Amino acid sequence: MLLRSHLQEYDIVLQKSLTHLTEKFIPGYFGHVGVYLGNDLMIETPRTGVRICSTEEFSNGEIYLIVRPVNLSESQKQKIKTSLNSQMGKKYDFNFDSQSPDRIVCSDLVCLAYDYIDWQSKKRAGHYITSPDDLVRSLLDRPDFSFEMYINLGQFISKPDSAFIQELLKKK
Repeated sequence: MLLRSHLQEYDIVLQKSLTHLTEKFIPGYFGHVGVYLGNDLMIETPRTGVRICSTEEFSNGEIYLIVRPVNLSESQKQKIKTSLNSQMGKKYDFNFDSQSPDRIVCSDLVCLAYDYIDWQSKKRAGHYITSPDDLVRSLLDRPDFSFEMYINLGQFISKPDSAFIQELLKKK
């Protein structure tokens, strides 16, 4: 699997699927996100709830953006790992409410794990929602995160710059 060969532990992997119906309902360009745990494992929140799966199971889209935290301390790594593990078993939040404690969506998983980031969110339908695109916007100019790779139908762009990422976010 091509995606796996580019991943490092703690990478945030955003995904767009050109064929999934859910792409029509998720606002923005990217429709899903997960965190790479290493050893060919991802943690994600599909509609069935938080789970750990293989990279191959996760990678059912055609377009990916790999975002890498830079220079994580050992204590940050441990905190991220503990946070991700504590989300296991939580149900999917069909209300997309980022402030609900017992149900989450994929982008909430990232927000909880990397809680030292001031994540952007928007109020939609009476709830605060952090979309996968909001995650990307929040990380755009942070020196402690690197946009490592953009993969589109097997074509690779290494280290895409901020202007390229901003253009992606203007698309649906």
